[in-house]
Amino acid sequence: MRWSDILERYNKLDEKGFIQEYLKWGEKLRKAFSQAIELEKVPKRIIFTGMGGSGIVGDIIRDYAYLTNKNVEVYVYKGITPPRRIVRNSLVIGVSHSGNTIETINILLKIYEYASVVGVVTSDGKLVEYADKYKWNINIIEPALAPRAGLPQMLGASLKMLNHVFKVDRRIIRISEKLDRLGRKLGIRRRYNEAYKMASFIWGYTPVIYGTAHYTGVLHRIKSSFNENSKVHSYYVVFPEGYHNEVEAYEKYVNQFLPIILRYDGDELDYLIEYFNKEAIRFLTYQMNEKDILYRILKTIMFFDLVSIYLAYLRNIDPYVINVINDIKGMRR
Repeated sequence: MRWSDILERYNKLDEKGFIQEYLKWGEKLRKAFSQAIELEKVPKRIIFTGMGGSGIVGDIIRDYAYLTNKNVEVYVYKGITPPRRIVRNSLVIGVSHSGNTIETINILLKIYEYASVVGVVTSDGKLVEYADKYKWNINIIEPALAPRAGLPQMLGASLKMLNHVFKVDRRIIRISEKLDRLGRKLGIRRRYNEAYKMASFIWGYTPVIYGTAHYTGVLHRIKSSFNENSKVHSYYVVFPEGYHNEVEAYEKYVNQFLPIILRYDGDELDYLIEYFNKEAIRFLTYQMNEKDILYRILKTIMFFDLVSIYLAYLRNIDPYVINVINDIKGMRR
């Protein structure tokens, strides 16, 4: 497809300029972190609760804590109330972009009395009222067009709240500036950029994302972005667990699926690549070379989020609207 056609679809379909939200992630991360409050003391057990684009914040911080070998336990509960034995002596953080996510509110109301500390990250809504009423720690963020686009605000505010543990204050500026540069490289005015090229390879296929268990949050985010922005089915599989189930499906490979392998030096995916090459199975790889773990995570997510938006343009659909999600939300009220 000609780039002029992509620009035409951007102007026609993306009325809200949704892609621009993602191109400013560096700026939004920097601002959210600088404006948020830091907790003076953080327990060694942290519990995150949140759903969808807000819930991914806990997944990312859980992975980051593991990869950096921090002396802290991070648990994530989505729509399920954690047991009291886990809540006791813990910091509980509820993340809801809107502040009105019913599952997140219900969990916090059920467990706040048992927690050592309660924190909230939100832009508005009922959570602000509850935080004022029960004296919860709160970080108010700048709202995005949609929760999934507000990841840098929610993540930046959460990391600032936990800076006593993760100590990222000296690196956030550097990381955010790198994200600024990435946005310029992958923007809609940069013809045939790398995010668009990957989207064009994926177009017409069902993307299946493969990576190690260390990056479960990243894998889940990529899958969700294809679902919400591109309106396509997508799945993810973690390895080495995938060697004990997923790989058998390639005995009778169906060409509609496109494996996308996230690579980092020393991971366990060489055998999968060797098998795909031997069987002439079409696949893509994405190399995560960045030494800074937090930047590695954010760069990968930002890249694939933009891939999902370019895929929406290729499919001639608006990446912003989520009609099915909204319809089902209406049924549940």
